[in-house]
Amino acid sequence: MALHGTLIGIVVTSAGVVIGADSAVTGNNVPLDMQTVPKLCRTGVASIATIQGRYRMQSTLAGAAYLYERFKARCHEWETAEKTPVLAEQADLLIEDLREELAGFLDRNGTAQCPADMNNDPHLVYVTAAGLDGGTGKAIVTELRTSLDERGQCVLETSRLTTAVVSRQSVTGCGVKFHGEDLVASALLGEQPDSRMDASDWNGPAGRLARQASSQNCSGITLERGRELLLTFFGDTMKYGRAFGIAAGAVGGDLQIATIASGKEPHIETLKPEAWTMSASPGVR
Repeated sequence: MALHGTLIGIVVTSAGVVIGADSAVTGNNVPLDMQTVPKLCRTGVASIATIQGRYRMQSTLAGAAYLYERFKARCHEWETAEKTPVLAEQADLLIEDLREELAGFLDRNGTAQCPADMNNDPHLVYVTAAGLDGGTGKAIVTELRTSLDERGQCVLETSRLTTAVVSRQSVTGCGVKFHGEDLVASALLGEQPDSRMDASDWNGPAGRLARQASSQNCSGITLERGRELLLTFFGDTMKYGRAFGIAAGAVGGDLQIATIASGKEPHIETLKPEAWTMSASPGVR
């Protein structure tokens, strides 16, 4: 059994960072304590982390890999610490925690083969560490994924950071990125309207603003406009998700939006479904 899902949205401008994460979890026989969970947490006085992908894996032989719980434990450790690592170290340590947790699960399974569902989708988890670094907004994304070595055995890979290489999902200074159930968001960011959505939504203020930021032009994009942009993209995901093949329930539940501005502690708000699922285009004023 694997529990997975969610949509993460990131807006980085000269004013700071805004991140949104829904709380849906999908899978077979999802336990009550995992049907909706927050995917966003504080990691210090000026930083936020998110998790997207597999949250728990379970088998009759090996028990469970508690990826989500491991993520939350590290967040709690940093939130209450007097000093926390810099963003790049946060991203590295979080993804390494999850690699260790999953490696132990695979060892307990007593097989060198990747579970069948991992072969269908090598992506396992994205972790984001976001905040201000030297006054510059950053969202650093690392990934845990599987591959097969030359002997056909399962290998866990992490896109841990160097000073020059980060995941393509990362953003520094200016940009808009989504990962997870991002098919609708990708269409809104596309150069041409997608026939599966109304052209007026693609050409609405949120879509135009996001495409502007994706071209490294954040002029006039305030944190409030970034928040409204995220609300629109999440709302349009609910509006068009079925047309794009996003499974029912893969995005939903409470929506958390964290705003990180210079000189201020992160502000996290939680919106009930009725407050954001109808936030479809136009959205951004």
